[in-house]
Amino acid sequence: MYQTPIDTVHAEAVAPSAAAFTPLERTVLVLAHAERGRGLLPTTGIGRFFTRLSLRLFGHQSIQPLADPRLEALRSFVNAQHHCGHARASAAETLRRAGFDPLQESWLRSTFARCA
Repeated sequence: MYQTPIDTVHAEAVAPSAAAFTPLERTVLVLAHAERGRGLLPTTGIGRFFTRLSLRLFGHQSIQPLADPRLEALRSFVNAQHHCGHARASAAETLRRAGFDPLQESWLRSTFARCA
């Protein structure tokens, strides 16, 4: 029987075919999900400072942005789903500007959301 996933955030049915992604985009989704929220790039001076400090003290490599802005928007959106607040709203806006449609965004939210 065909089942439609339910987007619990917006309470609407989202058909899997509406959230069609290219094979490369699906690969980015899998890799971004594996980052578990660590893939957000620091946007403040203090964030960049702690990233550099972590690199020097512990050898943690910072995650570099992807070369394609559309794929980077997708990766950032999935990483932002592990956080609550401003990061999610900012990533959603970037995702829409990158050309993803609202059904794809709803599917991503329902699949990768970690906080309500």
